[in-house]
This record gives sequence, structure tokens and C-alpha cells, in this order.
Amino acid sequence: MVLGLGTAGGTGYWLLASRIESYDTTPQLVNRPAPRGSTAPAQDALDPFDGRSVNLLIIGSDSRDGANRETSDAKDVSGMRSDTLIIAHIAANRQRMILASIPRDTLVDIPECTMSNGSTTTPVHTKINAAFAFGAASGEHLGDAAACIQQTVETVTGVRIDGWTVIDFAGFSSMVDALGGVKICVDRDMSSTNAKLDITMGCHKFDGKTALAYARARKGKGMPEGSDLARIGRQQQLMVAILKKAASSSLLTDLPELYRFAGAALDAAAFSEALGSVKALAGLARSLRSIPLERIELVTAPYVDAGDRANVLFSLDAPAFFDSLAEDRPLVGATPTPAS
Repeated sequence: MVLGLGTAGGTGYWLLASRIESYDTTPQLVNRPAPRGSTAPAQDALDPFDGRSVNLLIIGSDSRDGANRETSDAKDVSGMRSDTLIIAHIAANRQRMILASIPRDTLVDIPECTMSNGSTTTPVHTKINAAFAFGAASGEHLGDAAACIQQTVETVTGVRIDGWTVIDFAGFSSMVDALGGVKICVDRDMSSTNAKLDITMGCHKFDGKTALAYARARKGKGMPEGSDLARIGRQQQLMVAILKKAASSSLLTDLPELYRFAGAALDAAAFSEALGSVKALAGLARSLRSIPLERIELVTAPYVDAGDRANVLFSLDAPAFFDSLAEDRPLVGATPTPAS
């Protein structure tokens, strides 16, 4: 999406701008970590984060509202939680990127969150993905959900988050379809009744519906029962496939296809104010084009089993790992991404 926006202009620029949903949630954040990242010589004046490292929060919502009801295996589930949570760290020199997944079943102390209407939530020790649900319960807007999960991530990791984006089920599916599907290879037969997944060992071209099922499946044939950790590996595999397809296809030279994909991507997501404009997204995109795919590192935050066979805790290596992200240094204590 951002590569496409980086080449947008003219009337198309304004058409895309009208499709951006953004929220200013900064006033709702308190006791934030101080910026600790490194700096570098200016590379692109259009990049809103030019000359410094940046940490962005990518949030996958499991909302069943609206179009998401057609993609969900549990249409009667109310509210929304963060089904996927990733810190995207971009180095100050724009020569590397780290996508660090945080397991949704990580038990943490969720702090008090302030809503846009001035109300607050009660601190509680529970799964980290519940923070998104607590914010959403305000009934105001999606920004409250994003603000609460950002407040939680900053509190438990010490990493200052510079911006966020939220993508839901239907949005993810539509982005994959706008790319014409993605190629995924699997080393076993896999099926899940709940996720509506049924694939055989080998390479397949996934449409949006199948890609979503592959990303979400937890229980069934060919996967650890109920494991979110193995699912993280599949989600990262899909992210790489999407990046490769966008970079290698004719997307960037076919203007109608470019706007179709960029529009689908914008319709699929909501953004923090720092990212909520075509100019900001395009500027960041321009500065990221020098990062080769092989220098995008996929990792999982260090964790240990919580002892209940369902949840995990940050391990003793986690503080050093998060300090590495915050300070733009080589990673310490990273956990290899689980195999799918």
C-alpha cells in the first residue's frame, strides 16, 4: 500500500485521501516511555519520521461487525480483540526493518486506559489482546480500542509507539484479493472447521478468503491444538508473500491496478493521526524503498509457557529484547518465529 501511495498524485491523491480513516489518540496516552531511538542523516524530507528510528503498531482486529460477519467462523461473538499484534521497527538509517509479533495470549498487567469521552478502564491482569476490547467497549470509536492497546504495549514493553494501524478480517481479505492472490507453500495437509480452511501439502495461490483462514486457524488437522504461537508463523509467512507480490508484480506500473490496490488497502485500515494522510504514508514509503526484503526480520517477542497450556508470559529475555527495539540496536533475546 505505502509503495503504491508513494507514486500517487493529482486527482488520485485526493481520491485516496478521502478514504483514510484516522484518529488522534495521543491526548489519551499517559506516562509514556521517553523516545530512545537513534538518529541518522536526513534521507527523505517527505518522510514524517525522517532522520530517526520509528516503532509502529500493527493491530489485527477480530471484530465480527459489518462485512466481517461473512468472513468469521463465530458470528455471534460480540466486541473486538486484537487478533494480531506486531511492533514494526524501522531503523533510523532505513536499511532494516523488524516485525516483532507479540502473542495475543500473553498475560500482562493492562493499565488504566483513558477513553475519548473522558471515562477510564480498570487495571487488570489478563491477556494482552483484551486491552483492545476494553477500549472498544467505550462505544465511541475505533480510536479508543487502539489507544488502550497502545497504552498497554508502551507500559509493558517500554517501547514508545509512534503510530498505529488497525486492519480487520474483511479488510485483510480484500487486500489479498486486490493483489490477485498470493502464493503460499505448506509442508502438510491442513484443515480447520472453525476457520473454514482445507488445503493440501504443496504450493497454492490463496485468494483473500483462504489467506484469512490460513492466518486465523488455531485448531484442526496439521496444527498444534489451539496454538496461537504456530499461527504467528503463518501470519508472518503471509506478510512476506504480500510484500513480495506487491514488489514483483506490475502493480507499481499499472496505474488503474495501483489505485485499486491502494484504495482497497485504505478501506481496509484505520490509522493514528501520525499516519493518517496520503502525504505521511507516501513519505514513509519513499524512505523505506531502500530496504531489501531480505533485511526485513520476522521475530516473536521472547516468551515462556504460563503453566496452563493456554497462555504465555514474557520471558526474562523480554526486557533486553524490547530495549533493543526502543534503542534501535541489534536484537537481543529474540525468539525464532514458530513453524506453521
